[in-house]
Amino acid sequence: MKTFHRLGVAIGLLLATLGARCDTTPSAAKDLGFVQTVRIEPAEPHTGDKITIRTVVTNPGSNPKDGTFMACALGFGGDLALSEVPETARCAAVSFERQLAPGESVEGVDTKVVDSPAGTYSLEVRYVINPAMSQTITVRVLGN
Repeated sequence: MKTFHRLGVAIGLLLATLGARCDTTPSAAKDLGFVQTVRIEPAEPHTGDKITIRTVVTNPGSNPKDGTFMACALGFGGDLALSEVPETARCAAVSFERQLAPGESVEGVDTKVVDSPAGTYSLEVRYVINPAMSQTITVRVLGN
């Protein structure tokens, strides 16, 4: 039986609903009033490791801001090769609209397997669909 990725989705939706705040490594991108930060765990994975990618989008401004966010999974780009965790099923593309009050944050979480050999790569993470924005980080993959 396939394991469903419901816990991450449930936590993400709960945090989105509650407008949770989260401390993250400050690799931030600013676009149209939002700030996005991204971190991976472990920070320096080995080839074949399962990694957790977390992104937090915050409204640092003094006015509420509307956004459309990915609900089921994050979007990825860059040259780091990732694959699905074996025996995992994904939901179809789903998004939610949310207004973030000043200082409010939402978090997106996804889990992948690192397929790239040892080296340094870029990983682009997309969570906000509208306004479209992404954050690119550098990932160092260690050999086995």
